[in-house]
Amino acid sequence: MLRPLWPTLIAALIACSGANAAPPKPAAKAPGATAAECKDTCLLLARLSFDEVQKSICRLCGGHDEIFCELDWPASDVPSCSIWDEMRNCIFAAHGHVFKSPVYKAKFEGKPWYRANPKFEAKALPKVAQDNVQRLLRYKKQRYQCTLDP
Repeated sequence: MLRPLWPTLIAALIACSGANAAPPKPAAKAPGATAAECKDTCLLLARLSFDEVQKSICRLCGGHDEIFCELDWPASDVPSCSIWDEMRNCIFAAHGHVFKSPVYKAKFEGKPWYRANPKFEAKALPKVAQDNVQRLLRYKKQRYQCTLDP
């Protein structure tokens, strides 16, 4: 005697719908993503490609904050176009650039991870950091996904 298929189908549909599944937990902070990098995520651009950070930010830093994985990176709203300069200068700061601009000097000298390096040279940045700098300059020039500063 053949058993009806409908109970099996219903059970499969319920299992696939996730109705009984627990809500997903944010991923734990991946090895190599430091607390400083997760607090100032632009630091990740000093060693990872922009695309990699954008694609993997939740995996890299999801355990850092309960709502972290629900937010867009680098900004959850349309940011000011100055975001591209800030991120670019963050890459430089991560490698010890000594800032002359009072704005960036104040912004980065107060960070616990910042270590000034008077011998800093942009051409000595790792290739991934150099590529990110070029991309951020291009984004600024194109006013990519940002609003003009007031």
